[in-house]
Amino acid sequence: MVAAGSTGKAVVWNWRSGEQLAELHEPFGLDGASFAPGGRLVALPGDDGTIRLWDWRAGRVVRVLPDRGGVVRKAAFSSDGRLLVAGTDDGDVRVWDWRSERVLADLPTRGNTVYAIAFSPDGRVVAIGGQDSRARVWDWRERRVLWSWRARRVEDRYTVEGVAFSPDGKLVATADSNGVALWDWQKNRLIVALRDDADRAVGFSPDGCLVATAGYSSWARVWAPPLPRCRR
Repeated sequence: MVAAGSTGKAVVWNWRSGEQLAELHEPFGLDGASFAPGGRLVALPGDDGTIRLWDWRAGRVVRVLPDRGGVVRKAAFSSDGRLLVAGTDDGDVRVWDWRSERVLADLPTRGNTVYAIAFSPDGRVVAIGGQDSRARVWDWRERRVLWSWRARRVEDRYTVEGVAFSPDGKLVATADSNGVALWDWQKNRLIVALRDDADRAVGFSPDGCLVATAGYSSWARVWAPPLPRCRR
């Protein structure tokens, strides 16, 4: 696993043994980190407006992808490792062919700070959660929104800070101040709502039957939601 923070340090751990495997240092704050498939590369989105790709075993930067300025909030690889999507606090979302450093798409999110981002398993669509309390699924090639949902405001907290696709791509999980919801996004149908304080992060297990959540309360939980194909 990899963890990064505002001090500019990212740490790679063996979570089973608790052994620290590497420290990656940048001269600017980091707002997240993500592994490429295979685990060799780590993407570090930074406060300096770049995404730096590290070969963490070799301890070196192999690519620096420049953005248009502003803090790069989140970045995620496609499941085949060929593409990278990144979003900024200015609302810029770009899909990259990171090897050629070529921008394949700019998505017009209209200044909406990006707090969460994820590719679908087939790489055809991207889920984005933002400051405007909405989660959206984009066809990034066509540059159009296929699905959108707005979270209910809770006091002064209403951002969508976690999104994830199920392994088959049929469900999208969203995390906001109301908890976690699982959606059949193609039918715009709520499948199940998990009333939790997990408003920061969400993810599926490889079989799609378990959901991991985390939030500001410092608790992390693993759920077995009542999904029809996961009857136990």
